[in-house]
Amino acid sequence: VEIFLGDLFGGALEEMRSVDKFANKARETKVSKAFETFECIGRFIDFPRTIQTIVEPIKLILEAVTASKDVDKTAELLRRLCIGLDANPTATASLQLHYVHKMLEGALEERNAQLRKEAERPSIGGADELVGDGIRRNDIHGKVTFLLQKTPRLDGTVDAAPQAVDMRWRVLGEFGLTLLHQLVKRSRVNVHDDTELSMLEPFVAYCVNLLTVRSNRTIILALKCIAFLLKCPLAAREVNMKRLTSHAFRIIQRPGSTFDESTQQAFKVLTIIVRDISFYRLSEKQLQALLVFIMADLDTSERLHASFSMIRAILS
Repeated sequence: VEIFLGDLFGGALEEMRSVDKFANKARETKVSKAFETFECIGRFIDFPRTIQTIVEPIKLILEAVTASKDVDKTAELLRRLCIGLDANPTATASLQLHYVHKMLEGALEERNAQLRKEAERPSIGGADELVGDGIRRNDIHGKVTFLLQKTPRLDGTVDAAPQAVDMRWRVLGEFGLTLLHQLVKRSRVNVHDDTELSMLEPFVAYCVNLLTVRSNRTIILALKCIAFLLKCPLAAREVNMKRLTSHAFRIIQRPGSTFDESTQQAFKVLTIIVRDISFYRLSEKQLQALLVFIMADLDTSERLHASFSMIRAILS
């Protein structure tokens, strides 16, 4: 692990790459196998006994890096590690659920601590915004210096760049969500087993809480996990349903987000709520908002299937 992290983030090999005569002659200085190696490591480690040996150095790197490309490298390392763990026979569903629970709990604790610090500072132009069905959201900007550049969307608008303090918990939270999504997507969690089903209960609240973050990637992963959790007989669904619905409406009503993947995932979650959740009903105002959204999509062939699925759910 130390060797390959040195390959990616510095060390002797980086010095060799900076010297033209080595970079031009030595083939091994032009490519890196660190990402593939982390996937291989994830496939063969003894989980969960040695997982922290791999993740802890990455956490330390997240605290030290200042460039967006380095943050992207750490996220890609963890993504490759997830792929390897998916094929690891020692990484059973129950063990992974325990680990993901700790990972998401720690990420949310760091985020809450950050929000408390930001709330203590005077906000710069951060007014309350009315979203959804009477829900207010406060965008606190606090700092004006960002380590990461803003990311433009296809429609020309720009998402607010995450601050440096966001990076650690956001990348680790996405790591946990990716592990959870792999488990539920491949049906590795036995929902007919009461023990494993009960282990899914806290993830409903975790995923709903993560829908308020400023990272599009985190929101998409959380919505994908929620789409599966809604189909399971979990008591936490009823407790969190109102908040989930409000957040989903806020996401699909964001300006310029029609073509955004997070909008499409939120629309899928709302379709599941309308079609499959018998204990919760959307208000008339919310149904009207959905119909307006559907009408705007009827002229787009790529989204006709999702639109007609929602229409069938409403009529049923």
